[in-house]
Amino acid sequence: MLKAGERWREKLTVEASGTLGCPLTISSYGAGAAPIIDGTDIITTWTIEGAGPAYKKQATFGTETQCCCFENGARLVKKTSVATVAATAGTFWLDVSTTPDTLYVHCTGDADPATKTIEYTNRAQGVLFNGQDYIRVEGIEATKTAQSPFDLRSAVTGAVIEDCVASWGGLRGFDLGTLVNLKEDCTLHGCTAHDMFGEGIWTGGATNILIEDCTAYNICLADALAGTGIAAAGYGTGIRVGVDSYNTTVRGCYVHDVGYGYGIDSEWEASGAAPVGTIIEKNLVEMNLDNGSYGIQLDGINDICRNNVVVMTVAHQAIYMQVATADGTQILHNTLIGKTGASWLMELTKGSNITVKNNLFYREANGPVLNVAADAQAGIVIDYNEYYSPNNEAWKWGATTYQTSTGFADYKAASGQDANAVNANPVFVSASDFHLQAGSPCIGTGDATVGVPDDYDDVMRGIAVDIGAYEKV
Repeated sequence: MLKAGERWREKLTVEASGTLGCPLTISSYGAGAAPIIDGTDIITTWTIEGAGPAYKKQATFGTETQCCCFENGARLVKKTSVATVAATAGTFWLDVSTTPDTLYVHCTGDADPATKTIEYTNRAQGVLFNGQDYIRVEGIEATKTAQSPFDLRSAVTGAVIEDCVASWGGLRGFDLGTLVNLKEDCTLHGCTAHDMFGEGIWTGGATNILIEDCTAYNICLADALAGTGIAAAGYGTGIRVGVDSYNTTVRGCYVHDVGYGYGIDSEWEASGAAPVGTIIEKNLVEMNLDNGSYGIQLDGINDICRNNVVVMTVAHQAIYMQVATADGTQILHNTLIGKTGASWLMELTKGSNITVKNNLFYREANGPVLNVAADAQAGIVIDYNEYYSPNNEAWKWGATTYQTSTGFADYKAASGQDANAVNANPVFVSASDFHLQAGSPCIGTGDATVGVPDDYDDVMRGIAVDIGAYEKV
């Protein structure tokens, strides 16, 4: 048990297993804030570098690429030389060519670091599960690590992490990754990951993982990556279901402010097999940083994406598929909102046997809605969707874009899809509340046979189901 309100500048390594029905529990006691496992050490006794304004400290420091330096709790920007540190306030650089290492900092306002609390990352992990089974961790924050604040990359069975926070990490917040060590029957519930270089939550080589009611934000931000040597594009993602993952469920989560990558990702890459049986449901994804971020990517096998609300204030796709091996994907009852008009709300570039039904496509500004490339058309079924854009709506089927006043009819005729689709304003409650008002053309016009029994709010759907994530009550 860890005392509430206390901070430990060390790594917590789990050295024993619990058993099924009797987990080894790590929790807190007493009143106050969550106990904190901190990957940094406070650095004192500084020497001015030349005439300033940079200062230096010689000691042995952590040398991993993702190591960070903090001033009064705020992450400083990493630079690559003492000259660039001296030129810009709010920066640091670690010179490992000296013996011992030399840490240079330039505080905000050209301040003397002796007047600040300066911390430097010296530990890779916060909580290391260390291959132990049936471990339960509750109400703890792990922060400011070079790698992952919560590290479950070794073989782990039956881990439960509840109401924990992973923050300011150099890799992933909650890391159930690596393909050589199998993770089974693990749960993350009510957890938060923020200000991570990489993913907020990541699984890989994992079976039967539940990620529920979690939050991920400030993921893979450009200023945090500056000078780290980490390739930004595609590195981030709020919640990633990685390769060799089986039967993962991502439910009821909130993802926002992702700098690069995806809000939620069922990932394929050459290092392993595509995820199988991933369910992504009842999540709110708000993508509002224009650095190449997509809403939800579906590149697994037999993915089910249902009852999600995806709000795009950037010019990228709300739902995206791009891998030929993707097969059997079901995209059902999602509400897709485009605040800008530059990109397709849904783009299916590759895949087979895809079902797209009962989805609501809405653009506040003019712009395209659906793009289905030739390589995604084998076995595809698209129907009972609702589309709206104030003007210049566009559908693309294969190589042809349909965008005139007859574009909707032309798209349906060319594709043979969406025979029961609706092309009208869905009539939301407000610009920020995407529930349906009485009289909406989406009410009762969906396909009840898709087998989605309830909606985003857990409201049971009736015999005549509504289009989109919300059922009108």
